[in-house]
Amino acid sequence: MRKLSLLIAILIPVAIFAQNNIKIFKSELAENIDLHQIAGKCNLIAVYGYNSVVLIDAGYGSTGKMVKDTLKTDNVKYIINTHWHSDHTGGNIAFDKDVNIIAHENTYKRVSTTQKLFGKDSKPLPEYAQPDMRIKKKTVIDFYEHKIEIIPLTGGHTDGDVIVYLPNSKVLAVGDLLFAGLYPFVDTENGGNMYKYFKNIEWITKNIPADVKVVGGHGPVFSIEQYKQYLKTLKETVKIVSDLKKDGKTMEDIIKSECLKEYADYGKFFITEPFWIETIYKSL
Repeated sequence: MRKLSLLIAILIPVAIFAQNNIKIFKSELAENIDLHQIAGKCNLIAVYGYNSVVLIDAGYGSTGKMVKDTLKTDNVKYIINTHWHSDHTGGNIAFDKDVNIIAHENTYKRVSTTQKLFGKDSKPLPEYAQPDMRIKKKTVIDFYEHKIEIIPLTGGHTDGDVIVYLPNSKVLAVGDLLFAGLYPFVDTENGGNMYKYFKNIEWITKNIPADVKVVGGHGPVFSIEQYKQYLKTLKETVKIVSDLKKDGKTMEDIIKSECLKEYADYGKFFITEPFWIETIYKSL
């Protein structure tokens, strides 16, 4: 029942987007780098060079044209998909067939075939909207004044996660390795693992400079220090659930206990407190 409710929570925004009742909010992250937030939640980044742009994630298919219309130029050089989920790859369909799409090779495998997500089929993208540049190791692109580092960090959120680092501008896009101020979605059906999720955040916070702006797939922009605190909070919730499980409590007992009520704000997106407890319990 919880998974059904979660699926509904995911599908409702798609229906709203299709009705064009949604807004895209733009703000400047750094010189020639803009943040685009669909409904203030789903984050995309536009990196501008001379009369051209690199787009980090593309949003939903139903909002792809809206995203395209908010860009300062229609000359899209690259789209980089941080992972395969439709709120990051669906918008690929709105762009010209000659746009180079970059993603991890596992993301390509997922968007080029039918996948299961919450028990529902996720259909493949049209061939032209699938990644044609498929990576499995660090890849660097020199894009005018921007150095763009694409770094695979797989196995946390999905088996095809990459982060995108722009060292010259001190901006880092981590995709869904950050749901800022919210419980994260760990896609265990498609290669995700809670402990690997934590290890990947640890790697980021140890290897990326402290003055970088961190843009997650959802929620506000974080500092590296806020990202560290986010991980600390998630680990606190794991300990609470783990201790109760060691005491012999069932998952249903733990959910009914409202043991994470101190962290209520974290459950206000589509990963609710009960679902996060279920994620933890099944990962222990």
